[in-house]
Amino acid sequence: MPPSPLFTLTRETEVFLVPETTFGSLAVLSSVGVEYLRVIDNPTLNQRPDRPQDRRIRNARSRLKELRGPQPAADFSLRSYVVPSGLLGSKPEAPTLWKAAFGSEVVTAGVKVDYKLADRPPSFSLYICRGNSVWFSRGTTLNQLRLRAPGDGEATVDWSGMAVEMRQGSEAGLVSAVVGNTFKLPASVEANVKRAGGATFRCVGKANRFEISNVGAVVGGLVPITIENFSGVASPADDIAAGDTIVPWRPTVAEPATSLPIHGKYASAQVTSPDFNGGAPTAIITTDFEMTVTNNWRYYLNEQDGLSFAERALTPAFRDVAITFNRYLRVEDVAEWVAAIERDDAALALTLGDTAGLKLVITAPTAQFQGPTTAGGDEVTVSSDVRPHATLSTLNQELMASFQ
Repeated sequence: MPPSPLFTLTRETEVFLVPETTFGSLAVLSSVGVEYLRVIDNPTLNQRPDRPQDRRIRNARSRLKELRGPQPAADFSLRSYVVPSGLLGSKPEAPTLWKAAFGSEVVTAGVKVDYKLADRPPSFSLYICRGNSVWFSRGTTLNQLRLRAPGDGEATVDWSGMAVEMRQGSEAGLVSAVVGNTFKLPASVEANVKRAGGATFRCVGKANRFEISNVGAVVGGLVPITIENFSGVASPADDIAAGDTIVPWRPTVAEPATSLPIHGKYASAQVTSPDFNGGAPTAIITTDFEMTVTNNWRYYLNEQDGLSFAERALTPAFRDVAITFNRYLRVEDVAEWVAAIERDDAALALTLGDTAGLKLVITAPTAQFQGPTTAGGDEVTVSSDVRPHATLSTLNQELMASFQ
């Protein structure tokens, strides 16, 4: 198969998310229950096999072929804007990611959507489509959410995490020998579909789609492809013809006209602490802030279960939650040094947006200032590191994100 004359372009990228019912069981991309994430940078999804060196000594300096090892967890990264729905009580863009970061989702119809912390956040399947190729993963978890809201730019979220397994598939043709739910492709394009099991494909120029359930061994220069869940104008034998080219299928997801990214300029912060303004709620004018939630997922690759992938993952350790904000130093800000030394609890509220339906409110009911640091040029600036924490009566309540 000669090299394609076309490059794969970043602008051709579309990202889809599908919640999993069972951890590690691929949630198939379809026209129902799928979410479309409009990324703003090139997303990544990678997995490299572990290939230990053969350390047997030979009377030469040449290395031998690497040994077969397991498949460490895949990793991914996505970046998007913070995009509320524009409608009170409607989910924001990428609710699967928000839920995967925090753990639970509570919808109050016509009022708000809250994302609250839970001990075991859910998993999802991730699909990254580029041109006529697709990369996808199962058993995908959100290890870290990192939200940044600069005063001179849009609020963005970096989503990163891991997955049990990454697969991929791309354009392949030409089809021959269609029999029932099986057709054959030339061996020259076997690699294009060899690891595409579970992916949804379609025939170019036809209104059909189907899932690849099995890719057989090459026989006589042809590789047999078994499909399932066919959708088209007729049966597979009638709707898939010799000479057809198959490509990964993408759903068409409508973009809500009411949803808009939030600019960081329209942010506000409020702190309530005995060290600030006598304990009264006090507004703090920030220049930017950042929030991170780190779930510390662990994929167990060392279990001797005969499986190549880490099919089990847990959150055995504590989660890490942090908020950082910067501002110009004002005279009343000396209270923060007192709060850090005294270890007094503070309630913090950060609001992104100023319009109903297009706001994100981040609350930390109990948090501690870690001790500010100063810097700056003509103006003195101060950077505040705040650590939300729970109490014995408020476990899993140290942080909440609410779209209002």
